[in-house]
Amino acid sequence: MRKIYLLVVVLFWKGVVLCQTFQAIPEPVLTQELQFNLANECYIYFKNPSGDTLHLRWRLVESNLPDNWVADLCDYGTCYNGIPSNGLMNPVYDSIQPYLKLIVQPGENAGACWIWFRAYENGNQANYVDVFFNLHTPGTLQAAEPIAPKINIYPNPVSTNLRLENPGGIITGAQIIQLSGAVSWSGDIPEKTTLIIPVHHWPSGNYLLKTSRQTKQIQIQH
Repeated sequence: MRKIYLLVVVLFWKGVVLCQTFQAIPEPVLTQELQFNLANECYIYFKNPSGDTLHLRWRLVESNLPDNWVADLCDYGTCYNGIPSNGLMNPVYDSIQPYLKLIVQPGENAGACWIWFRAYENGNQANYVDVFFNLHTPGTLQAAEPIAPKINIYPNPVSTNLRLENPGGIITGAQIIQLSGAVSWSGDIPEKTTLIIPVHHWPSGNYLLKTSRQTKQIQIQH
């Protein structure tokens, strides 16, 4: 009887995990050429493989939309003027797929941009998917890569193990350098990953973490 009870608990727990799993379709990155003087519609859909109820929130992480473009956003539930910082979609059932839709009007202005959103389960921010709109006009090269996320550092000051957290959906290159310019560590931090770097053998003092987006001071104390 005890074994059967434990089996039921495990299956129930696995079912809960599955109902929290969702993905962007067809891909988390939408690359689309925008036509001049048109309201271009750009969609990214979400799917829950479990088929259970899916209720998503979203927030805008980064955008380098050209100033002379006009963009509005719709989600499954609401259309907005412009692109707000966050929103809540209606819950969906069965085969209905929630979405984020950008309506972008470049006018006659050539350009390219990345717009990065994070969609996550309502009430569970740890279950999320990062999606990117890679948009460009005819004759314009696509934006080279998504905007790199900011890396979180802890603890700081640190004495033994330094943790570098990449909360974003793309790999980010980083270096830790001494104030003299000497490189103490260099490498890539995978998406949605926390790297642990032993620093107990490094001399005490101030160091700098450098990425394409930021420079942060790290203090090592023994």
